[in-house]
Amino acid sequence: MITRKAISDILKPLMATGVYKDEQRALEDIVADYVRIKIDTYNGVILQMEKKYGKDFSAFSKDIERKASLVKEDDWMEWKAAITMKEAWHQAFKKLLRNARKKKREEQRVTTWQERFGETLNRLGKKNLRFTRQEVAEDVKKATAEVRAAALTSAGQISEKMCIPSHKDGRKKMSRKRKGSEKQVRDDRNER
Repeated sequence: MITRKAISDILKPLMATGVYKDEQRALEDIVADYVRIKIDTYNGVILQMEKKYGKDFSAFSKDIERKASLVKEDDWMEWKAAITMKEAWHQAFKKLLRNARKKKREEQRVTTWQERFGETLNRLGKKNLRFTRQEVAEDVKKATAEVRAAALTSAGQISEKMCIPSHKDGRKKMSRKRKGSEKQVRDDRNER
């Protein structure tokens, strides 16, 4: 049985030369090309038989029923095998295309930051088993707070931290930065 390393070694030159950006895409294209070649090969056999006998397979089958020579029986078996194999390879190709389309839709699907965060946690959780649940929970809370703050900032909902809550009654107290700039404005007015 061929290993992942062996496949990777075979595909490395394709990535090194820039023909493909990753092994997954290279392997998908190589398999798809191979399947197309198989379909074309069996289609060639079918066309050759149709040309040789001047009819399609079902008409040929009816003609040789109970009165076939050995040559015609051999041709019938080869023709039948070509039809069967072409159909099998065609089904495999349709599945490849379906999977490729599904993968492309998944890649193009817009995900929320929560989904991406959850996926990352799942990947990391499998690698970092040495941490306690409490440590992970604390890290998750910190990371969530940071991501939310970044999202709010990027959305323009927080411009600068000019005011911070200070009293239970909801009044706001100005930050030192703001106080300094307000004092400077007052001083500027008084000088005029």
